[in-house]
Order: sequence, then C-alpha cells, then structure tokens
Amino acid sequence: MKVKVGFTSENKPDFVSKTIMWFLKTNYSHVFFILGDHIFHATGKGVHTIALSEYMKTHNLVHSFEVELNMSLESFFAFMDGTSSKEYSSSQYLGFLSKSLQKFVKNGNEKMICSELVAVVLEKYGAYCLPKEADFMSPRDVFNLLNEDLNHVVTSKT
Repeated sequence: MKVKVGFTSENKPDFVSKTIMWFLKTNYSHVFFILGDHIFHATGKGVHTIALSEYMKTHNLVHSFEVELNMSLESFFAFMDGTSSKEYSSSQYLGFLSKSLQKFVKNGNEKMICSELVAVVLEKYGAYCLPKEADFMSPRDVFNLLNEDLNHVVTSKT
C-alpha cells in the first residue's frame, strides 16, 4: 500500500513550531501520513486523524514523499485505531537537545510525537532501518531517512 509522508509548517507558526524549525534548521516542524483525504498524526491533542483540507487551512505543505508500506489498507486503519488513544509526549523534544536527557524522556510507544509515530510505522511496515531509536527521531531525521531512499517519489515545495 502506498501512502504519503508529509512535512508542514504552520501558516502562522507558534512558539513551539518556530523553536522546532530553528533547532532542527528546517522549514517544517511537523511530519505525518497522508492517506486519501485524511492525515494521521500526533499533535498536542494526541494521535488522531483529521481531514487534509481542514488541516491545510492552517498549514503549508513543504515536502512529501510517497512510500510503500508492507500492509493492507485495513491493517493501516487497524494500526490507526490502536494508536489513536496515545497521548502526545512534549517532553520527548528534550531528547533532541541532549543525549544525556534521553534516558529521562524515553517512553517507548506509550506516548508519541509526530516523528516517532511516522518512524515506528516506517520501521515496522516500510522496512526502513532507523538511524536511532524511534523515541528520538526528529522530523528532520525522518526527512533524511526518506530523502536517502531511492525508491520513493518526492514532491517538494520551497
């Protein structure tokens, strides 16, 4: 099954988004899956889906990659249902700042940030080898992972 992985910035970035973009030196602060007319992502509201058209009213698509997942559409929806109750993990961003802080914020799949959610799916169903634990994958790490793969289709807007 093919899905898109999207990277966005907010139309009017808040403090958190600006900080993420500044620290990661990127023009995006968020990563998610696009499936049809919906996105599947982790935000301050936890892991959930939203209509793509609704989301894009307040965000700009900066990059997208089309990836092949080794799962059916039904399995993808089952995975979404199984993770949709997960809480967001703001503290995990501290792991980007310092490796010494990572032991304090590591929580496996109990709570998730956007890049961790995408990384978990890519590792489990996309046969990607992550360069670090999913807990500590940043949006930039996910972008670099996909950008290095020669088997995807890239759509970039800059």
